[in-house]
This record gives sequence, structure tokens and C-alpha cells, in this order.
Amino acid sequence: MNPTSSETNKEIELVDLLHRLRDIGRIIWAQRSLLVRTTLVTGCLGVFVAMGSPEEFKASMRVLPYRSGATGGGLSGLAGLAGIRLPTGSADQGITADLYPEVANSLDFRMTIAEEPLEFRSIRKRLSTVEYFRDHQPKSAIGTLKAYTIGLPERIQNLVSNPESNTGPLRPTTIGTLPAYDGDYLKLVNELQGRLTISFDKKTSVITITARMPDKYASADIVRVTSERLMERIIDLEVRKAGEHFAFIAKQHGQAQERFERAQRALAVYADRNRVLTAAVSQIERDRLQSEHDLALEVYQQFSRELEQARIKMNQDTPIFSVLERVTVPSERSSPKRKQTVLLALFLGVIGGLVWIGLRQLLDSSMRPSS
Repeated sequence: MNPTSSETNKEIELVDLLHRLRDIGRIIWAQRSLLVRTTLVTGCLGVFVAMGSPEEFKASMRVLPYRSGATGGGLSGLAGLAGIRLPTGSADQGITADLYPEVANSLDFRMTIAEEPLEFRSIRKRLSTVEYFRDHQPKSAIGTLKAYTIGLPERIQNLVSNPESNTGPLRPTTIGTLPAYDGDYLKLVNELQGRLTISFDKKTSVITITARMPDKYASADIVRVTSERLMERIIDLEVRKAGEHFAFIAKQHGQAQERFERAQRALAVYADRNRVLTAAVSQIERDRLQSEHDLALEVYQQFSRELEQARIKMNQDTPIFSVLERVTVPSERSSPKRKQTVLLALFLGVIGGLVWIGLRQLLDSSMRPSS
């Protein structure tokens, strides 16, 4: 009895669900003109966004850094390769690979890249990034619309406050001994931060350099320039650090040498003056001078060994970069993805139309007088 009753209830629920779906279909069909209008509106907006967005091209390369003269043993060598800094207590700690993105994101490095001439085939010129962004960046329909709507107050303010800002040279200035940068110049330089990405993979120790530019040749060129300048900057920092360590050891070595020579001279003078004396006091003084001489000699020899190690480190322990994947000129644009944009706009139009129809039905039913 119970199974039959349960099956009957399920059939009733299924029939009720079919009736509800049929009613919903009738409502949507009755309001199909509204659904079509919302879909057409969002579709037109999608086409405008897809066609009006500026074209961007993405290029990348992958680099593996390692050291030619690791002196910290197997564990520290593996740790340095993985970007981990182990506290060894020695002065030979280098700049590990996990710090490379920090070096690349510094303002000084971004300015260096922004001032490098790049190959822009679209305008057949070699220009710096700041010059291209200021004078030659293609104006998209969306960018123009934004500039004369949302950005109009800022444009008016810039023209009023600095009418010659768009004609002057784009170069940093100095105030006394400190650098000073124009706001427009920094804005153009900082735009590079969103277009140029340097990432480090802790698992593989691979550094990936990715750039996105409106010109496909420039996107590949800026990746090449960035990799070269980053390698030069890291090697320069390493050599400078090794040089500072060498200078410190050389200074300490010189002082130790002077101390040893003084102790050696004092011992020789005392020995010459007291050749025939055998008193206990003279023997004590001789032993004291001999101890000072031996200690000074030991310190001098230790610093001599460290000085030689520091000299070798200056020429040996520098990072080497192996290019795993060379940069190539991209054959297709990375954005805008026009087909996906239009399809997404149509989908949003359908969803928006259905929601609108549902809200209207709820509003009509709530305003309808109850019988």
C-alpha cells in the first residue's frame, strides 16, 4: 500500500514540475521581445568592447640561474638553487634567485627598462617605452571614450596646471643631490609594472619574464632587454658585494701584517740586545714577545688565506643564467579575445533578460489584487 502511495506522490510531483516548466516557458515566450532586446543590447556592447579594446601581444622567456663556484657545501648549494637562504654565518652569502623579482620591481630598474630603446615595427621606429606610451600608443575606442568622459576632469586639470607637460622631454631631474621625478614621467614608468612581470618558481628555480605590449615586436624586445639588464644587475650586485668583502679582508690583512711586522721587529731587537743575558726576568720578557709574535703570525696567515679565498670568489662565485626557453615574437594577439567577449556578452544578455522577466512577474503578482 505504501509503495503504491509513494509512487503516486512522485508522479504528482513530476506532473506538477512539468506544468511549472510549461508555465515558465509560456511566460518567457510571451516576453520574448524583452529577452531579445536585452540580448541585442549586451551583444552590441560586447562587440563594441571586443572591437574597441586595444590589441595586446604577450611574449615570455624562461631562465634558470645557478652558480659556478658554490662554496657552501651540498646542502647550502641546493638551498641557494631553490631560493632559500640558510644562515651559515659566513660572509659569502649571495643574492638568491627568490630576490630577483624584488630587484626587477624596484623603481630604479623599471626606469632603466623604460629608457631602453625598443623595436616598434608598427611605427617603424626605435623608441623608449615612455616615449611610445606618451606619443605613439594607439588610441582605442574605449580609451578615447574613457578619456573624454571619466578622465575629462583630469585632462583639464593637467592642461591648466602644466600646459607644456606633453611637449617637454621625458627625463628625471635632480634637486641638489637627490633625484626628483615628474608625476607624468612616473606614471608612464609605473605603467610598465603592470605590463612586465618577473616571477620565480620555488619548485623548479626557474625565472619567467613575461611582457605585454601593443606591438608584438616590442613585446619580445622588452623581454630580451629585461633579461639582459636583470642578469647584468644581479652580476653587478654580486661582484660589488664580493668586492666589498675583498676590500674588508684586504684592510684587515694589512693591519694584521703591520702587527706581525711590529711583533717580529720587537722580538729581533730584544734578542739582539740580550744575547748573553740568562736571567729569569729577561727570559719571561722574551717568552712574552715570542707569544705576541706567534699570535700575530697566526692571525696574519689566517687573513692571508681569507684574502686569497676572497680574491678567488670575486672571479668565480658569480651567477650563471641558462636560457631554457628563448623569447620569440608572438604570432597572435593575447587580447582582446573577441569571440569569447561577444559570447559572454550574449550569455549575460540572456541571463539579464530572464532575471528581468522574473522580476516583472513577481512585481505583477504582488500588485494583483487577491480574490
